[in-house]
Amino acid sequence: MLKIKNQFTNMLLTSTILFLTLLVVIFFSLIIGVTDIPVIIVAKSLMSFFPFIFNDFIISDNWHQIIYEIRFPRIVAAGIVGAGLSCAGLTYQGVFRNHLADPYLLGIASGSALAVTIANYFIPATTLFSFLWVQLFAFFGGLIVICCVYFISFFTLSRNFSTVILAGIALSSLCTALTFFLLMIQSEKSLSILSFLFGSFNTVDWEVVVYASPIILCGIFFLSFYGRTLNILQIGLEESKTLGIDAHKMNVILIFVASIMTCSAVALAGIIGFVGLVIPHLCRLLFGNDYQRLIIFSGFIGAIFLILVDDSVRTVIAPQEIPIGAMTALVGSPLFIYFLVIKKRNYDL
Repeated sequence: MLKIKNQFTNMLLTSTILFLTLLVVIFFSLIIGVTDIPVIIVAKSLMSFFPFIFNDFIISDNWHQIIYEIRFPRIVAAGIVGAGLSCAGLTYQGVFRNHLADPYLLGIASGSALAVTIANYFIPATTLFSFLWVQLFAFFGGLIVICCVYFISFFTLSRNFSTVILAGIALSSLCTALTFFLLMIQSEKSLSILSFLFGSFNTVDWEVVVYASPIILCGIFFLSFYGRTLNILQIGLEESKTLGIDAHKMNVILIFVASIMTCSAVALAGIIGFVGLVIPHLCRLLFGNDYQRLIIFSGFIGAIFLILVDDSVRTVIAPQEIPIGAMTALVGSPLFIYFLVIKKRNYDL
């Protein structure tokens, strides 16, 4: 009993530290950019939400637009996408019992890319790129691929993970081939979807955040209750039945929830690699292999990581931006190589 109490206390303390770190990162991100905003302006602007504390501050229209209409929705979107991809990647790795799995394993990214390319090919750009259409096509493109993977697994009467993974790889390759085929046919239209293929938050506003975020946040909330289940699934499918877990049913549910989260993340920001692969490894290295803690911690660290990466893409070569998918690969690849190196030091990759 004392051990459980200590574990809960440690988990609460760590979560509090990560939450406070996230708040500091958000505050820092509001300050920096193409136009640096004075710290006192950002601080007083945030305090204006509490009129009983600070009610005599008037912010200029320019500062207000930069803080609340440009940077704040972008930061919130980056945090939610980072948390969603990290938790989805952790869930994939837990369900497949393979630490090399990531949220795009079953072809969600390729399906979304193909759907957006098809939409760009057949629908006038003025109609499509109100961005809401991009989201819808990306979301349902990824969802259709996941459904196809499940149907293939169902019709082959296989419960083997290898069948699911191979079906995902095959469909992913097919979608990628069709995407490049369409881009080659209409090369003049290809530039309009490059931001989606490489990931970007520069078109995000509050409307987009409100549409896409609830699915990701609800998914994280749902997964947080199944950390113990993921722990049990690590011992094997047959062995988990003796502990009262229907492994096959739970695998389907968890993969489906993680896939829906990934579809929403891709629809919100495009294809951003390495977050769902690297952050779970970083959390295991820091906090161990208990999924009850890892789901919460990976959400916080994923949010912090992607916000900081987004800060870098909009400031390194300002006023131009580096595609955030390229930056996550640039940062994530050395981290993953580092994990490979320390594999021999009591860390199981």
